[in-house]
Amino acid sequence: MELIAFFLLALFIIISIMVNVSYRSAKKVPHKQRYDLPDLGIRRDSELEHSLKKLVHHLENALAESYIERAKERVIREHKISIVEWENRFFEWKRYIIMKAILKNAPAYSTEVDETWQEMQMFTREYDEFCRCYLKTPLTREQELPVHPGHHEERAWFDFVYVLLFCPTKYSYQAWGDFFKHPLPKSLLEDFKRCTNQELAGKYFNPTSAESEIALVIHGLIRDIKHKLEQVDQYIVNHGTDVRKFRRQYRKYVSKTGKGTDDVTSGVIFLSLYYQESFAEKYNYLYDRGSSASYGSAVDYPFAGHGDSGSGDGGGDGGGGE
Repeated sequence: MELIAFFLLALFIIISIMVNVSYRSAKKVPHKQRYDLPDLGIRRDSELEHSLKKLVHHLENALAESYIERAKERVIREHKISIVEWENRFFEWKRYIIMKAILKNAPAYSTEVDETWQEMQMFTREYDEFCRCYLKTPLTREQELPVHPGHHEERAWFDFVYVLLFCPTKYSYQAWGDFFKHPLPKSLLEDFKRCTNQELAGKYFNPTSAESEIALVIHGLIRDIKHKLEQVDQYIVNHGTDVRKFRRQYRKYVSKTGKGTDDVTSGVIFLSLYYQESFAEKYNYLYDRGSSASYGSAVDYPFAGHGDSGSGDGGGDGGGGE
C-alpha cells in the first residue's frame, strides 16, 4: 500500500513539473522574425501622425548608441534571449516609453517590457542622461502592478491609447496579451464629453511633459477621442444601440475604406457606453476575437488574440509597474 502511495505521489510530482515546464515554454514563444517597424509602427491614417512621428524621432535621438549596445548585451546575457528577441523587446519598450511620456499613469503590463526597462536602469549614468534628453525629468519604474478595484479600467485606457498610436504586431500580443478585455470607464467617456481640453490634459495625461512634441500629441489625442465620441453619439441617434446593426455598419466601413482602426476604437467606445456588463462577450462578437482570417496581416490584425499572446491581463501582469 505504501509503495502504491509513493508511486502515485512521484507520478503526480512528475506530471506537475511537466505541466509547469510546458506552460512556461508556451508562454515564452520564441520569435524568429523581427517586428520592429519604421517610426515604431505609428498609425499612418491618424491625424496624430505628424506630431507623433516627431516625438518618436525625439525619443530615438535621446538614446545614445553606446547606451543601447550596453543594454542589449546585458539583456541578452541576463535573460538568455536571442538578438531577434532583444530587437522585439526593445521595440515594444520604446513604444511603452512613448506611452509613459503621454499618460499620467502607464503601468508596465508586459513582463518583457518591464524586464528590459529594469536592465536599462542598471546603467545609471546613461539612463539619467537619456531621461534628461527625453523628458527633462526622471522616468521612474514602480515595482508592482496596480491591483486596486479600478485597475481593469486603467488597463482599458492603456489599450485604447496604445491602439490609437500604434499598429499592434504579432509580438505585441506576446508582450502585452489581448487588448480590450475590459471596457473603458463611463466616467472617463463622460469627462471627454464635458471637460475642456486643459482639464482633460491635467486629469489623464502626463503633467510633467515639457517637450512641445509631447504636448502636441496629447492635445491631438484629446481632439481625436472627442471626435470619435461625437461620431458614436451621432451613430446612436441615427441607428440605435443594437450591436448586430453596429457590426453590419462596421463591415460596410471596412469594405468601403479598407480601414478598421476607426471603427475598432469607435466600437470600444460604443460597447463601453452601452454594454459595460457584457463588454467582453459583445467585443468578441463584434470583432471576431481570435479569428485572424478576418483581418489580414500580422501588423494590422485588430486587437484580438493572436496565438502569440502573452501572460495574464497583459503580457506580464506579474511584471513591474508604472
